[in-house]
Amino acid sequence: MAPRRRREGGSAIVVFAVSSIALIAVTGLAIDGGMAAGAFRHAHNAADAGALAAARQEYLDLASTPAVLPGADQLSSVAEKEVHHNDARFVSATGGGLAIPGSSSSSSQSTYVPTSVGGISATAMLADVSTTVSTGAPGVPNLDAQLQVNSTQSQMSVAPTSGQSWRGSSASAQTAMAVASSTALGQNAYVNCWSAQAGYTSGSNTVGTPVQCPSGTLPTQVNVAGTLVSTASPDAEVDRNNVPSAKPSMVVLGESESINGVQVSANLVQSDNNLYWDPNSGITSLASVSATNFQMASGVVDVGAATLDMSASISYDPSAGHPQMITHCAQTSLAITREPAGTPVDVPLGPQCQPLGTLPSIPGVSIDFPYYSPGNTYSTVCSYNNGTGVWGCPQFQACLLRVTVAATATTACIGELDLGFNVAPVSMTGGGNNDSRTFPQFQGRVTVTATVPQQTYFMNVFGWKQTSPTAAGTADVESVVDETPAAFAASPFGIPADACEMDAPFTCTALQAGHEYYLYGPDMQVDSPSLYMSSQAATWQGQLAATSPHHVGPQFNVIPSASLTTTPQPYTGTVYYLEPVFDPAGGQILYYAVFLPVPSDPHLGLLVNSIPSLNGPIVVATSAAGWTVLDQGAVSVKLVQ
Repeated sequence: MAPRRRREGGSAIVVFAVSSIALIAVTGLAIDGGMAAGAFRHAHNAADAGALAAARQEYLDLASTPAVLPGADQLSSVAEKEVHHNDARFVSATGGGLAIPGSSSSSSQSTYVPTSVGGISATAMLADVSTTVSTGAPGVPNLDAQLQVNSTQSQMSVAPTSGQSWRGSSASAQTAMAVASSTALGQNAYVNCWSAQAGYTSGSNTVGTPVQCPSGTLPTQVNVAGTLVSTASPDAEVDRNNVPSAKPSMVVLGESESINGVQVSANLVQSDNNLYWDPNSGITSLASVSATNFQMASGVVDVGAATLDMSASISYDPSAGHPQMITHCAQTSLAITREPAGTPVDVPLGPQCQPLGTLPSIPGVSIDFPYYSPGNTYSTVCSYNNGTGVWGCPQFQACLLRVTVAATATTACIGELDLGFNVAPVSMTGGGNNDSRTFPQFQGRVTVTATVPQQTYFMNVFGWKQTSPTAAGTADVESVVDETPAAFAASPFGIPADACEMDAPFTCTALQAGHEYYLYGPDMQVDSPSLYMSSQAATWQGQLAATSPHHVGPQFNVIPSASLTTTPQPYTGTVYYLEPVFDPAGGQILYYAVFLPVPSDPHLGLLVNSIPSLNGPIVVATSAAGWTVLDQGAVSVKLVQ
């Protein structure tokens, strides 16, 4: 008889129960894990948005006028607001902003300094009259002579020392109601003249104390009259950080001076210079002169004006990559009269010192209005040494009016301003001998951390009521240093960093946002002149060669094209032109700029900052870490991968 089988009823229920628990646990973990992963992605998106907002705020602050240093509290507030807007919880924001000078850690930067050869100089005067004077002695030839009316002169330089930030600065300033000189005799004579010299060497500062100049002997053909409003101010100083400045000023009432029959007079005259150098803000040489009830009589032609006010400056800002020159005149009217009984011709004067009327024609008299020597753009005044990086702008002269009388061999420059500098690149390190200074460096990268609390389901059984997935996002402010080969091939155009504004005030200087510029066409060399392009291709109209590099850097020089086969095309996906901006003297690409087409003229483009609030795009192109602060170029605010 076969054995009976034992009954095993109910085992399936146990297996099912145990399996169900495991299945529920796996399902719960999958749900909780999936929800946590989704919350992490949510937190990451919020952190990215917060970082982009903070980085964009940095750009807005530093590109504003005046520039604002973005503080950590402000950037955290902007990032937190954006994180909350994305329904996440803000954790922190780090980085961004500028390193503040004076902190315990030193830093370094490359800057330009005025060299000991040339340095920075400026002269301002109401008039500079050159003529010949008779010696009165039989058989003795006439002498060349010069009279400078209401003159201020200044100069300064810096001598950096290896291994230190800089050591050995000097500044000098001089004021004189009249300076008469004779090149033949090698003599100078001064009237009401003061000078001051200041220096800083090896931690020792010498204050620029005013002293009176030696008077000398005036030629008999020179007469001087006038009253100083107060003691002339030959202000020369070098502060403890070895930063020199020179700001001489002279004010004279009832000035009347003459040489060899040429008389210059005014009720009130003021001449000023302002030389300044700082490793962070750059180099400036500025001069100005003003007068009321001005008169000049030469015996052949008279010039008069109720008011005269003229200023000129030449400066170097490392972020621009080239010098900048500006001249300005107050609007007035000059009365030019042919002696002895001519009718005055009134010629209005515009703000850029240009005549707004027709100059009179007087036989034997040459009138230049205004007069510039050797030119009125930095490419004609300055030179650049590719090997040493030295910019030399030895002498820029601007005269409101230059009159030459052939019969008497007399030349008079009215409102003469002479400016110049010689600057060289130097690597500066803070914390050196007797120098605790540190230099601000832009740290644009901002990292924002956010979290999204997530309720749990299965893990709640074990007391874990929620998880807090946390993620970080980093954004940076970067200069656009290149564009894609395809984008360049579609629009191979470039523009010099100095150009003439095609809208008021029609100045020819460094590119400025908000103004229109000539981008291409047959008038390119006139409206956007480039010394470099003139030497490469006289017929250059704005287009670059297909083989031209389009990457920012000193080793890249643009290659012009003599043809114009196409016109600038909008940058990929936008209605804006993105063009490399090059040094008009050397051809190196300095930065990228964004232009908006001008409907009234297809050759023009409106330069915009690359931010939406100024009708410009956030430009995204191939870029590298870092941003040249306040550069007038395209900027990208990007997430860092």
